[in-house]
Amino acid sequence: MSKTAARNSKRSFDFARNTMWTIDPDDLCIIGGKKMPAAERGSVDTDDGEEHDLYDPRIHEPLTEEYILNIDAHGVDVPITIAKIGDVAVVVAGKTRVRGARVANRRRKSRGEPPIKVDCKIKRGNTTSLLAAMIVENENRRDDGILAKIDKLKKLMARGVSVEDAAVIFGKKVKTVKGWLAFEDNATAETKKAAETGRLSPTAAAKLAQIRDPDEQRTTLDRLLSTEGRVSKDAATNAAKVANGKKVAISVADKRTQRRLLTYVQNLSHGQASEKTLAWWEGVEDALKLVVGEEDVNPRLVGKLDELISLMRTEAQTKKKPQPKAAE
Repeated sequence: MSKTAARNSKRSFDFARNTMWTIDPDDLCIIGGKKMPAAERGSVDTDDGEEHDLYDPRIHEPLTEEYILNIDAHGVDVPITIAKIGDVAVVVAGKTRVRGARVANRRRKSRGEPPIKVDCKIKRGNTTSLLAAMIVENENRRDDGILAKIDKLKKLMARGVSVEDAAVIFGKKVKTVKGWLAFEDNATAETKKAAETGRLSPTAAAKLAQIRDPDEQRTTLDRLLSTEGRVSKDAATNAAKVANGKKVAISVADKRTQRRLLTYVQNLSHGQASEKTLAWWEGVEDALKLVVGEEDVNPRLVGKLDELISLMRTEAQTKKKPQPKAAE
């Protein structure tokens, strides 16, 4: 390597250094960790619950065997974020990785293999900034359910964090965060349960919670759940508008939807001409005009339907006309 190349190579590593620690996962503290399965517990874990700002209910989600095997074979590549609280290294973000490393180490010890250690970076700041750091990493890795989001949001706001700042921490719009707060205040127990179990998406749950009358909200929820596997945002939005006495505009006038409808219709075969199939095609045209809106429907779509219906009528009339007898 030339002297110039060597100088450039050295300069490329001329950056600020941050403190990184390599720690046995058993020596890290997980808030609430004493309530986890025995193989996942560490020596300094606590038995705190959701009252603690750094408690995360994800610690009770079971680890998959595949996840444990991966850590056993390759270790933990992504550093854990910790905070020094007193003389204890408390896990801020990376609790699942620490749990997986602990289980893997139990197995490695039984095989007489050296234990895995994890790289940790220290996060300094007050409890509010540590809570924010935990939320940021968790939200980036996997989207929480709406109830978990609200629980973390309430902890932030209890420490004086504004709705606007909370939206930045969660990476959401202010309107979305305000919707979570409204959900907490207005949603019935049944709506919250449906959201927690995944029958309602977070957005659909927030929309359904806009129904002001609790009994009406329960009735609407039952109706939606009986007709849909997982209630969509649009279904919940329209249901909430109807329940609150607002007018619902039934329209799919966007061009993308119309292109899909047109493509679908173009690829269909009209089959054998008969009064039954003709009536079906006429019904398709009427239904599409109703759903899309007669003024908004794509002219090409209507034209294609009219073309098919015209063809059907022609074939039907041809079949009704007496056919000339063949010359003997």
